[in-house]
Amino acid sequence: MRAHTVQVAVPIPIDQLFTYRIPEKFSEFALPGCRVLVPFDRKRITGYVTHHVPKPYDDALEIADLLDYWPIFSKDLLHLADWVAEYYMAPLGMVLQSMLPPGMQRGSERIITLKQTVGEFEIANLRKSKPVQSKILKALFVYRSLSLKALSKKIGSTAISKNLEELKRLGIIEEKEVLEDASVRIKFEKIVHLASHLVDEPERFEESLKMLEKRSVKQAAMLQYLKTVAPDGVVQSVALQEIASSREALKALAKKGLVKITERERIRSPFDRAPETKPNLTLNSDQQRCVNTVVRAVQAGSFHTFLLHGITGSGKTQVYIEAIRETVALGKSAIVLVPEISLTPQTVAVFRSWFGPLVTIQHSAMSHGERFDAWRKIRSGELKIVIGARSAVFAPVENLGLVVVDEEHETTYKQNDLTPKYQARDCAIVRASQSKAVVILGSATPSIESFFNAEDGKYTLLTLDRRIGNIPLPPVELVDMRKQIEVHTENWQPVLSKPLRDRMLQSLKSREQIILFQNRRGYSNALECYSCGHSAECPHCSIHLTFHRFKLRLKCHYCGYTLPAYRTCPSCGESNLLSQGIGTQRVEEQIDRLFPSATYTRMDLDTTSRKGSHTDILEQFKSGGTQILIGTQMVTKGLDFENVTLVGVISADTNLLFPDFRSSERTFQLLTQVAGRAGRKEKSGKVVVQTYRPQHYAIQHARTHDFSGFYREEITFRKEARYPPFSRLILVQFRALDENLAIEHSGFFSDIFREQLQKNTLSAHCSVLGPSPAPILKIRNQFRWHVLLKTLKSADRSGSLTRALLRNSLKLYSEKHRNNRVQFNIDVDPINLL
Repeated sequence: MRAHTVQVAVPIPIDQLFTYRIPEKFSEFALPGCRVLVPFDRKRITGYVTHHVPKPYDDALEIADLLDYWPIFSKDLLHLADWVAEYYMAPLGMVLQSMLPPGMQRGSERIITLKQTVGEFEIANLRKSKPVQSKILKALFVYRSLSLKALSKKIGSTAISKNLEELKRLGIIEEKEVLEDASVRIKFEKIVHLASHLVDEPERFEESLKMLEKRSVKQAAMLQYLKTVAPDGVVQSVALQEIASSREALKALAKKGLVKITERERIRSPFDRAPETKPNLTLNSDQQRCVNTVVRAVQAGSFHTFLLHGITGSGKTQVYIEAIRETVALGKSAIVLVPEISLTPQTVAVFRSWFGPLVTIQHSAMSHGERFDAWRKIRSGELKIVIGARSAVFAPVENLGLVVVDEEHETTYKQNDLTPKYQARDCAIVRASQSKAVVILGSATPSIESFFNAEDGKYTLLTLDRRIGNIPLPPVELVDMRKQIEVHTENWQPVLSKPLRDRMLQSLKSREQIILFQNRRGYSNALECYSCGHSAECPHCSIHLTFHRFKLRLKCHYCGYTLPAYRTCPSCGESNLLSQGIGTQRVEEQIDRLFPSATYTRMDLDTTSRKGSHTDILEQFKSGGTQILIGTQMVTKGLDFENVTLVGVISADTNLLFPDFRSSERTFQLLTQVAGRAGRKEKSGKVVVQTYRPQHYAIQHARTHDFSGFYREEITFRKEARYPPFSRLILVQFRALDENLAIEHSGFFSDIFREQLQKNTLSAHCSVLGPSPAPILKIRNQFRWHVLLKTLKSADRSGSLTRALLRNSLKLYSEKHRNNRVQFNIDVDPINLL
């Protein structure tokens, strides 16, 4: 029976599917996984067909257009999207949209135009009686025509529908719908060929060339170029540039039948260089054991998760490569996830040297066109190996055989700022389970949850406990910064201690390289007045402005607000200003002062915003162009430079200061990872860690590279406090411009949830913490209040009971208290509780 009605998911923050009728002309093609253009809220937007509805709905709206004549989502990806939507409590339409390259969506805009001439006098008269209409007309008086979105932004309100309707009835404005094309599409380029009869008959070519030499030198030069330099054809723009000719000359040749101009698709490649030569490597016995175990699981065609715990420099990447080589040989595909875009260039270079044209990348630093072209080639099966950051977990590979999650412990695998708030590592495991594929979770410092799962038998533990070539791990020297004041003069700045300076001097004299790690960008945390204590705060966020010395700006790293740095205190007028805290720019300044002849570069978010900047900085350092690399956590993992013999950690305590139960874990991981950058080849390495808390167990275990000892202490704390992996957390956040509303509505919700919990079997196993203000109360003018749900996994292993209870409580809250001025969002398994 032909289906005439379908369910469609649209990318809006409403957890609901919508029913649409299929026009007869599309009835055979509107399959689950196809994109459609549907009418929605007085405009047309892109939606995604999820399934057919067996019975017709005559009152349903009709699909406006079918955008795909075959599904762009495979059944596996649709199943994965269903899981992500259910587990992370996100609308299915927003999940599906996040799986596609940006720019593929089509939709319409409502355009508002000033129809009748309205003067400033009339606008002024409306200011008191109808202020919103006054703002609308003032904006249209200036711009004449605006989209609804732009108009709402101009007047600072989205609740303007009633006012627009009244102005339309009065004939002052008019509204029309304009359908926009997708912003990304297939790109074509023109190719110029020598006409076939000139190729086949040399005499005719010579005759035509002589005629042209008499009449048009440019045309003759183009003909000669195509014959001698580009006999197989050449891109038109290249030919014109080489000959310094014009399009008119080329068109004249085409009109005479001497050249043929065709079009072909131009693939926008993210690679600007050829693959490097494959290195000659032999696996050691530990690596070979791990590869054999993984390959057997891939060959078996069954789901399996391995936790590869290998110390820094133990050769985990080569295990990945050999496992992928065997996977591809079986006709299967592989996905490799890396936690940072900054890691992608080095990782891709290694994989391309082994697999060449089978490799592509997927991450947000690529242009929309590059991502779109790579996505299409992956989907066609032409590319078998996809490397990228968290979104690469959704790559449309065919016949998935292996997923590698490198540095699996990294928090960047969790999406915090957008919906869906998914954890890419967990999505990789679920996708592999649905596809009967194998997962390798690799890390020198596994997350507490992953290592617990390995101990519990959920994952299979593989270990690499020695470095390649049996090179020892570098010794770690702790410097107690509290005692450094005693050995320095009064004006000493606590950036570089004497032991670190001495080690740096030795490395520079030996022409060796240094990495300095400080997990804070900018110059200092804040600019504080020594006289009155004033410190500039962001007017939109509850945060001090970070001082950026080189641009002489104060900047909020949450909303982007900036203002010029002041030389005198705006509160008391004194000039006693003190830079509090240490950022990468301040470290840079100290290097310049103490080691003036040394070359250095800085790698943080401020220096890597330009496309390709990650690669440029790392290539410069790799080639020896710079001696010192200063950076944030970008420099702590995955980098392998054989001439780096010294790593300095400027402030080991930064993460310990955060009000987060994972702060010790993050501190241990960062210190262990950055320490592993030193002494990776024949040269021995050294690590200097500066700290004000040398006795903290995270720092002590990092000093001895002792993951097992740290894990035992940390898992004991987690069990006593009932934190993950023994429980599951869900953060419910309420946001409003008015703090009282955020407080009130977080209270409404928590009361409802507690009431529902008392009636539920989870009542003895689920805790409700809050409502309480977020540690950073205000961001982008929005006040934020938190309610944290903590459920023991022993009572609700999959979390489905808690999610069902939460859904029911949110439904009751919405029915009783929903207010458009209050927003809430759900973060399942939150990483960031700030």
